[in-house]
Amino acid sequence: MKAMLLAGAALAALAVSAQAADPVVISAVNPSLTTDILSTGLTEKAVAEGAFKLENPSEYLGYYGYGTDGPLMPKKGDKSTKDQKVEATKTEPDKNTYLVLEGATGPAKGVKYGTHFIFQGHEGGPKDKDGVAHGGLTRINLDAPVAHRVTLMAVK
Repeated sequence: MKAMLLAGAALAALAVSAQAADPVVISAVNPSLTTDILSTGLTEKAVAEGAFKLENPSEYLGYYGYGTDGPLMPKKGDKSTKDQKVEATKTEPDKNTYLVLEGATGPAKGVKYGTHFIFQGHEGGPKDKDGVAHGGLTRINLDAPVAHRVTLMAVK
């Protein structure tokens, strides 16, 4: 399913030139295609993936797509049990929203976060001692340096 394929990576369609993108003629699109179709002048580029470290991790969320409750990858031969987690809980990225905002700030002083952002909710994160799952809201800072690419905006 296309949504599952994109769940681990946020993708942005970026203009290659300063010209506006040409519209895609829907009647010419083959519904059996499994690849994304972009207008002329746009390109697809991964800007954040699951193991991308948050610039401001919380107690429960440390990466764009993973919690802090285990390693990102299980050791060879490890098996999960009721009492043993062999890998961190994967968050479930939900809908994303692209926004252009002026004057955005973040947790690091003096960093220019830019004006182009993708906001994405993550549900189904790690559970606390009471069994409450902790999801969050991330902001992918498309104009910021890599160390400040993904900001944790809120946790539940």
